[in-house]
Amino acid sequence: MIYDFDELNFQILSVIRVEQPEGVFDVNGRPYAALSFRVSGRGDFIIDGEEISSETGDLLFMPAGASYKVHYSGGEMLVLHFFDCNYSTPESIPLENVDYVKRKFSEMLDSWHQKHSPNEIKSITYKVLQSITDSKAAAASGDVLSKMIEYMNERYSDPDFDISELCRKFYTSSATVRRRFSEGLHTSPKQYLMKIRLDNAIDLLAEGNYSVRTVSLMCGFADEKYFSRIFREKYGRAPSEINKKLIV
Repeated sequence: MIYDFDELNFQILSVIRVEQPEGVFDVNGRPYAALSFRVSGRGDFIIDGEEISSETGDLLFMPAGASYKVHYSGGEMLVLHFFDCNYSTPESIPLENVDYVKRKFSEMLDSWHQKHSPNEIKSITYKVLQSITDSKAAAASGDVLSKMIEYMNERYSDPDFDISELCRKFYTSSATVRRRFSEGLHTSPKQYLMKIRLDNAIDLLAEGNYSVRTVSLMCGFADEKYFSRIFREKYGRAPSEINKKLIV
């Protein structure tokens, strides 16, 4: 699957919203790949004799050069177009973290139209794929962990949010929460929360629209000095040194 292909490389060509009419269509191979989030509707594809279905809430990858027949029931997709992509397997991926992926695709679409920054979109795309890897691992170890991760992604920007709130939310002990994260993701809940906060921080800093203090607050750090220290430990440079050129 594209989300766990360790050597994935690509360049962003465009980010678009597509309204699909109902009907059956023959599509010739295109010189670019497409990674799409299906907002609504359904598509049934036949590619080299293989059948692939894409339903609402699925992620669809179509490699460059792939020709196919498709039956659309109508609907809407948010689409990333890639060039120089080294992954070549067409696939539809059901998602556990549908709301998160939909939100990130919408953010990428808005960012593309407002700032037209391929590096920023590329960085967010990698994070979306990593989130799918994590959610798949969480789902394999139990639905509760998947819901915990989703809740973390909703609450990470609150400086008062911590693991004790997660325990209260899911009526469980801190030992059980730590065990679920260790078995499902091979990390601690505290480390995973820090990862979410820092991943979002570097995206915001790369946009160049916010001060370091503002980003620290937006990502759940009440203390700017602590944020700067943790950020430097992870990325090897101060938050003030981050700009779009450093995101690859």
